[in-house]
Order: sequence, then structure tokens, then C-alpha cells
Amino acid sequence: MNQLTNEWQSPAATTIRERFQSLLPIFDNYEQIIDNYAKFLDTTAATYQDMEQKLNQHADSFR
Repeated sequence: MNQLTNEWQSPAATTIRERFQSLLPIFDNYEQIIDNYAKFLDTTAATYQDMEQKLNQHADSFR
């Protein structure tokens, strides 16, 4: 957005650029939320796979 400064200089351009800049903290927060959720899903999947493997191993004891 800031790269447009040299190409588009007007009050509207300044207003739009300022509004986009004000959204940065919100998008940074969204990025952190998504990263945390992705880590949660990775952990959940790994735990599921581990539990499934253990259950499968113990199922052999019912023979």
C-alpha cells in the first residue's frame, strides 16, 4: 500500500492508506489466532495418531 505513495498522491489516497494502516494490528492478531489454531490442530492430529496406534497395539492382547 505504501508503494503507491509515489503513484497516487491525493487526500483520498492518504485517507485510504491511513485506514489500511489502522487495520494492520487486527490482521496481525488474526494471523496469531490462525497460527495458534494450526498448532492446536497439529497437536490434536498427532495425539489422535498416537492414541490410535496404542489402541491398535493393545487390541492384539484380546487374541
